[in-house]
Amino acid sequence: MADVAPALTATPVVPAGETSGTRHAEPTTGPIVVNYKFTKEEGSVNLTVNPDGTWLFSIDYKGKKPGYDIDVALALRSTLGGIIVWHYAGDASNGVQSSQQGKSDVLKDNFKTFAGKHDWNVKYDFALSAEGRAKRFEAQEKKKAELQKAEEEARKRHDHKVAAEKKAELAKEEQKEREAAQRAAAAHKSGGSSVMSTIGTVVKDVGTAAGVVGTILSFL
Repeated sequence: MADVAPALTATPVVPAGETSGTRHAEPTTGPIVVNYKFTKEEGSVNLTVNPDGTWLFSIDYKGKKPGYDIDVALALRSTLGGIIVWHYAGDASNGVQSSQQGKSDVLKDNFKTFAGKHDWNVKYDFALSAEGRAKRFEAQEKKKAELQKAEEEARKRHDHKVAAEKKAELAKEEQKEREAAQRAAAAHKSGGSSVMSTIGTVVKDVGTAAGVVGTILSFL
């Protein structure tokens, strides 16, 4: 079934993401290869790391989430606890076809420790895009205006019961607005965001998988 744009409601339901959980891989003498197929959505994340430090990180997401961004993070942990993180963030309105490549001296110099028994973790999340946030604000203002108008009309009709109901509904909407603003402010203060949450989860999970806290060596 095709995905549709978030409905114009004051509190849209953000689609759920997922995490692969920490996966354990056996040693390899050749390229390090990670392939993860999404279970909740139609898509996959792939990573190839070569002994010379070159790498290819790709995402193939076939879903469509108008009004939302997708954040994807992959963390690779070496036998010594070093962690490398790959990350992608972008518009999910029309799916994602992304391929990033590069070269890392850290991976080149430490390839043997990463190619030994290593762990990896993938996580993706969705968050309202700028367009999605604008639509949410538009929906909030529209609903408040409708409630205010309904309350005024009820008062003119001397229908005090309906007027009281609409006033209570308006107060509830304004409370939701304040709570949403407080959550956003708290997330900003703590450095939180869908991006930081996604990266933080994969780093925490893969970093403590062996009972030893990992150290982030690089973000790619």
